[in-house]
Amino acid sequence: MKQLNTGFNIEKQQSIQSNYSTTWKSFSQEIIEESQISQSDICLVIAIDNECSTLLAGCYLQIKVFEFNQGIIKQIQTLNEHKNWVHTLTFMKKSKQFISWKFRQFYNYMEIKLKQFMGFIIEIKWTQFLDLLFNLIISGSSDTTIKFWINKNEWLCQQTITDHSGYIYDLNLNQQQNRIVSCGHDKVILIIEQSEKNTEWNVIQKITVEKYGYRVCFIGNNMFIFSPYATEQISVFEMNNINKQFTKIRDITVKCGPDDQCLFPQQYVYSECILLSKNGEYVNLIRKQQNGEFLTEQSIHFGTTNLFGRMSEDGKYLITWDRKSNKIQIRKSKEL
Repeated sequence: MKQLNTGFNIEKQQSIQSNYSTTWKSFSQEIIEESQISQSDICLVIAIDNECSTLLAGCYLQIKVFEFNQGIIKQIQTLNEHKNWVHTLTFMKKSKQFISWKFRQFYNYMEIKLKQFMGFIIEIKWTQFLDLLFNLIISGSSDTTIKFWINKNEWLCQQTITDHSGYIYDLNLNQQQNRIVSCGHDKVILIIEQSEKNTEWNVIQKITVEKYGYRVCFIGNNMFIFSPYATEQISVFEMNNINKQFTKIRDITVKCGPDDQCLFPQQYVYSECILLSKNGEYVNLIRKQQNGEFLTEQSIHFGTTNLFGRMSEDGKYLITWDRKSNKIQIRKSKEL
């Protein structure tokens, strides 16, 4: 695809420095009983805004909107514009705007309180992930491409990367937001870096792995975690300061079991140094220690692989839906 010479600048998120001088206390996520809500339709995706005031749940064809107040949720709206399963919801970084994707379309909802549906923008096949900066969407899909969309009154595809040869399962930005890691069914991990002029993104490394994986997540700028399919370990990759290439440096043992769901991405909470990793029937909560080691604080067993959720940006709340309970559940972090 021909690149558009837009010369756009991506707003850099200010780096959040982890306070490693803190002596971390052990914790567990405990259910807030009064916040459990029955939900029989499958709920493939959950999103919560940075202020922990609004919760979204993609429930089959609907997007349910909840008011979120210190772990207590109250449904305030239902959006019915989708005609197929909603499987991705992402809030804009600095507003109440969010993007929702279904299997063959994505929609842009502007300001929830206005109930304004902005309409069909562009058709994309089975998009698994998107990330939203100020004026950029990064998407990966079953057509094996990674696309970069810019907002110029409408969303336009500015660049396409075609280095994957299989379904793209996950994408993630580093903390500085100038580097992307992706994983796909082709057993390849791509490292993609933004040019100094911010005008294009280039593949700088291809890593071949033994098993494909559904999830990949940066920790900081020079380290990422990769989850091989249905394996009781996740792999840590770190960049070599000399040759600037990523290599695997260790594995972390996790609880897993069978895994047939590629949604529910990994998430790293920088303020608490916590990695949220869905592996099979488990949600593993892993803390990065001051010495660089990783400690599993809690492994929550849900008894089903049909398990989806999200942690709040401050690490205080874990919101999930699973097929066994058929409930949206809120857990709150408690020091032990």
